[in-house]
Amino acid sequence: MLNIEHEHFSKGTLLKCIKKNVGKDLRFVECVFENFELSDVECNNAMFERCSFANIDFKSCSFDDSIWKNCRAIGTDFSYSSLMDATFDACDLSSSKWIGSQLAQASFQSCKLLGASFLRSKNIGLSFSECILALSNLQGISFKNHHLNKIDFSEADLGGCDFRDAIFEDCRLNNAILRNVRFSGADLRGCDLGRMKLQDAGILKGAVISKNQASDLLSGYGLKVM
Repeated sequence: MLNIEHEHFSKGTLLKCIKKNVGKDLRFVECVFENFELSDVECNNAMFERCSFANIDFKSCSFDDSIWKNCRAIGTDFSYSSLMDATFDACDLSSSKWIGSQLAQASFQSCKLLGASFLRSKNIGLSFSECILALSNLQGISFKNHHLNKIDFSEADLGGCDFRDAIFEDCRLNNAILRNVRFSGADLRGCDLGRMKLQDAGILKGAVISKNQASDLLSGYGLKVM
């Protein structure tokens, strides 16, 4: 793997670097990528560590099997790119766009994805752990049989998501949009449901909740669970 450290990349210098090192796996460390659009470029198996991305558009690029650690990429656009088997660890990806991207088997660990959009992404095997997904658009993603650990879905659009048989551990669903969501068999006892009202709780049909959660749902009607 070729190490590239402390470089400040423009579109031209990044393209030159990639073309010069075709066939080599690149490792970018503490590099800055700023103010450019890049499309139809392959950078598979690359590693990015402690890198910063500002006003970057990576539409229709290929980053399969790439690794991203401790990167700051707020607002970066990965729409229609391929990131199969990519891993993101401790990155700030707030307001990032993944529209129509290939995310099969990609994983996000301890990442901030506030306001991110995953609309129409191809995401079989996509996983999140200890991530902030508040205000994000996750419509249609399947979390079936997933163990969801420390995920904040507050105010996220979860329309059409599949949570069947999922286990929620230290998660939040406060004010999330739950239109046509499936929860059958899900264990929600480790999830903060927020101020969900009883008349809205029908969406949880088939899920397992705790006595405290049931009590909270009924409290608005003056009922107590003993």
